[in-house]
Amino acid sequence: MSTYFLREERSQAASVEEIRRLAALRLQSLMPKLNDTTRAADEIENLREIIESLPLSTAESSLAMNRLRNAQRYLSSDELGAARCELRLLLCGL
Repeated sequence: MSTYFLREERSQAASVEEIRRLAALRLQSLMPKLNDTTRAADEIENLREIIESLPLSTAESSLAMNRLRNAQRYLSSDELGAARCELRLLLCGL
């Protein structure tokens, strides 16, 4: 039985790591495309769903959601540099 649980833990760890990688890749591909605010807003929403699926602590989850929310606000105010900064900080936190 212990072998079964070990395999299950490995597969969960791999899938969590895959989700983190996906989020990181999406963030990296989003940053140069912030000029297209409609696409960027859609991608931020997709990122929110991906990050919500990660098993983060409450503090980590809150910080990640705040970073996304701030990026979205900056984007809607045409402050692309500030939005990019928030996304970079989020990327470093993943």
